[in-house]
Amino acid sequence: MITSKLDNEMFEGNVKTMFKIKRTGIIFTVIIGCIITVFVATKSLANTIKIDQSNKITLPEKQTNHSYPTSLTIKEKMLNATDHYHTVQGSYLHKTPTRDVISEFIVEVGENPYSHVKIIDNKSGEIKKDSISNSHAQDATIITYPQQIAAWLNDETKNYQIISNESYLNRDSTIIEGKLDALLSQKFNGNLFKIWVDAETGVLFKLITVNEKNEETSKLEVLKIDFNKDIRQK
Repeated sequence: MITSKLDNEMFEGNVKTMFKIKRTGIIFTVIIGCIITVFVATKSLANTIKIDQSNKITLPEKQTNHSYPTSLTIKEKMLNATDHYHTVQGSYLHKTPTRDVISEFIVEVGENPYSHVKIIDNKSGEIKKDSISNSHAQDATIITYPQQIAAWLNDETKNYQIISNESYLNRDSTIIEGKLDALLSQKFNGNLFKIWVDAETGVLFKLITVNEKNEETSKLEVLKIDFNKDIRQK
């Protein structure tokens, strides 16, 4: 009886121990499963973040190169300015040590060319010249058809460069700086020039020459200008 009782107690103890071990195993398995699940989820999240970073959109860096017209393009436009407008009218200042006048001009090109140019003394207001012609205006060609200024741009000696673009009288202009040749240096009493050219037509907007001291020796400056407006021929 005593032996049977002891056997029963031992059996019950073994059963309880087995349940404890089994319960412990289950808990351990659950814990391991949670750890694996967390690990897998974390790895997946890390991969997701990595993909997002690889597809990240970045703003382009600020451009440092400027889209100026090429020297050939702007020079060709100056040489063929009358191909890029039908009419042009306005006024410009021409100033040198011995000359200070304002020229008012109206020019039409094409099948029925016409021009009217009035040259006025800038100090006295006296009209120096008032001419009408059925041809291109000779007294305004330096502005409206600046072939002679385009000839200053020597592509063999590379005596000039395009330096920038800027708005001039609400139009896009190209700015060119360069060095005068010996003959022009003597004529203008200077060694450097700077010009502003209408980027669309090649018409000259402004020209200055300076000497070695950077003193201005001559200036052409358009004061107002309009393109392709109807004009009344008188």
